[in-house]
Amino acid sequence: MSRPLVVAALFVFGALLAAAPVSAIPPQEYFCPECQILAADALSSLGTNATDAEIGAALAKLCALLPGSLKTDCAGDIETVLVALNSSDESIVVKYPPRGICAMLSICTLDCCAVPYTPEQVHLALTQDPTQMRVTWVTLEQTPNPMVLWGSAPGDYVANATGSSATYAKGGWLGWVHTAVMTGLAPNTRYYYRVGDPTIGAFWDSPNWSLVPELNFVTGPGTESAQYPLSVAVIGDLGATDASDRTLARINALVMANGIDLVMHSGDIAYSDGYETLFDAFGRKLELVAAYVPYMTAPGNHEGFWAFEGYLTRFPMPWEGVSPSPLFYAVSYGRVRVVAICTEGPDGLLALDLVPGGVQHQWLAAELAASSSSPDIDWIVAYMHRPLYCSSSADICGKQGGDFRAAIEGLLHTYHVDLVITAHRHNYERMYQIWNNTLVSSSYANPTAPVYVVNGVGGSKEGLDGFSTPTPDWSAVRLSEYGYALMTFNASALEWAYYSAASNELLDSFTITK
Repeated sequence: MSRPLVVAALFVFGALLAAAPVSAIPPQEYFCPECQILAADALSSLGTNATDAEIGAALAKLCALLPGSLKTDCAGDIETVLVALNSSDESIVVKYPPRGICAMLSICTLDCCAVPYTPEQVHLALTQDPTQMRVTWVTLEQTPNPMVLWGSAPGDYVANATGSSATYAKGGWLGWVHTAVMTGLAPNTRYYYRVGDPTIGAFWDSPNWSLVPELNFVTGPGTESAQYPLSVAVIGDLGATDASDRTLARINALVMANGIDLVMHSGDIAYSDGYETLFDAFGRKLELVAAYVPYMTAPGNHEGFWAFEGYLTRFPMPWEGVSPSPLFYAVSYGRVRVVAICTEGPDGLLALDLVPGGVQHQWLAAELAASSSSPDIDWIVAYMHRPLYCSSSADICGKQGGDFRAAIEGLLHTYHVDLVITAHRHNYERMYQIWNNTLVSSSYANPTAPVYVVNGVGGSKEGLDGFSTPTPDWSAVRLSEYGYALMTFNASALEWAYYSAASNELLDSFTITK
């Protein structure tokens, strides 16, 4: 059958279905095939420099497929999508497949998983209590009793905890996110665990537990005494495509060799951009790392769709009791204080609450004041997505960087933050000590100003960025190569090493001493 006849047939089919009771059959099942055909036509007619008006008009034709209130809801989704796309780094023409566009307008649905109840995308995270560990996982269908079992010997699960479940419908996503907290854990101890639901009996893999027999992790040290060394892997701008494969493979090898204790990801997680199935693809890749060591995040601009709903549901961080918002927080790992700052607003906009007087600014001032004066804290490491300092973009490094410096550089300097890790630029850049856009010292011994690093080279579909010229005097090393970093702490030194994802060659290193 020719393409025009297929389109005509689908229009007739959609018209007939529109007369049926929409509540009886999910509308996505009616109109998704037709929407994808029209979306493909729209993408082929739009140029990469299409205006918001042209994109909006093309999307409106897709919404016109729907009856009644569904059409109205779809039109509202267009407004949300346009705001986010306007702040994005790529055109809609190259960013999304037809089904992705239709899902963003809630015309198509996207299953998270291939089977209904088997747990996947398992990942750990710290809580505010060092005797606890949070675990989160995903299933396609809701399970009545999400649960984690754990113990200190393989297969001997002497404790259990019932979790909670949540879902969201934005972007046409179908799935459930479950999270539970293991408690009463001893420091520096390996625990074995599994997640799932023992009460599901209607499918082939009943009971429905995670399929890896012995997921495990080692708890962190307490703060009562300095228990060093601690090793932390640092990544940024790491997506769901094959660009991130080598980086994750290198970190997975470290995890399997017990070479790292923690992972920090400074934003741009999966590059879903509202196409929620990319979160699922990323989560399955990430499980090889994050099911074995805690995985801590700060949000990036590609997580801002739907007011961060997908990100916040999938990656619960330890904010309650220490922060007014789940988008920023601070947590201790041994005697290291990790401060996650949110540089983002909804839909890819800049965070306005970081300016003096803003909620996040007030929280950050109080947090850094307390951490810098605490006898239980040896090191303060802040991480966020957008850089205060970089030398590769007039807009991002100049205007945006200047805005962030005006907002929070004074706090980072006053309260002696040791290291500030950022990303966003898809390159690697290490700075010397810097304050007020001026080189303070090229030494890292007993620094009087923070050290800044841009580490946005985990691997994304957008490729690598170069650098501008000339090189500023405060910029020590500039590289455009995918990789990851390792931080190793002891009581008087913070060692930083940056490795190539391709060869695992050491490309840069420095040590902060005090």
